[in-house]
Amino acid sequence: QGNPVLESALKACPIARLDPCTPAGFDALDPAEFAARQRYDVVVLDNHVPAHLPQCRYLVFGAPPRGIDVNCPAQVENQLIVDWRSQHPVLQYVNLTNLYAARSHRLLLPRDAQVLAEFNESPALALLQRHGSTYLIAGFDILQSNWPFEPGFVLFCYNALSFLGAQVTDGRRHELAVG
Repeated sequence: QGNPVLESALKACPIARLDPCTPAGFDALDPAEFAARQRYDVVVLDNHVPAHLPQCRYLVFGAPPRGIDVNCPAQVENQLIVDWRSQHPVLQYVNLTNLYAARSHRLLLPRDAQVLAEFNESPALALLQRHGSTYLIAGFDILQSNWPFEPGFVLFCYNALSFLGAQVTDGRRHELAVG
């Protein structure tokens, strides 16, 4: 619906282009045509659960999409990061010590999901592959957190886009040029 904080962080990353789209506009896309044209290396979902998921790599903020075996039975409040995987490429050089979320989705993840950061009551960041797509899920609204005010937020976006853009899918390797 428009998130100037997230858009600013994404614009700070070395990406070819940023095409903001409303939830209704994304839902109106034909999944088969989207997958066939492969217009985007990464799709960022900001508090939107799409009606359909074209095959792609996703950076998800808020509730995770349906159909990827992630459940959110409730919301939890006043969450602090208690641990994170600092050696993972997505979190390399990102300090999450002070990350606080007023509200977050309690993520119940499948066994093959990789938890990258944990709140005191739920996973905060998780990586999952389903149906030929990769999902990097942040189970909270960044506007309901202090993360945009932390220096590591833009670095996280940079790392996440670089990592997701370089994922191997359909037998092809995708690379992002770093400038």
